[in-house]
Amino acid sequence: MRAEECVRAIKKMLAARSGEYVRYEYLEHEVVFDEPRALSTEEFEVALQMVHQEYEDQAHLAFAGKHLN
Repeated sequence: MRAEECVRAIKKMLAARSGEYVRYEYLEHEVVFDEPRALSTEEFEVALQMVHQEYEDQAHLAFAGKHLN
């Protein structure tokens, strides 16, 4: 897994936890909260798998597009 996949997975997790009154965001390799909170390992794994699948899908589409021309 590439570091950018991990960052995108963390951003997905934070977006899911954000709401109308609270917004979390990823800043320069650290997550900023009002109070420190541990992120769920399971949630991270699911988000990371989703991001990884997005990369795989993009790679397959790019490969298929190059071979259709």
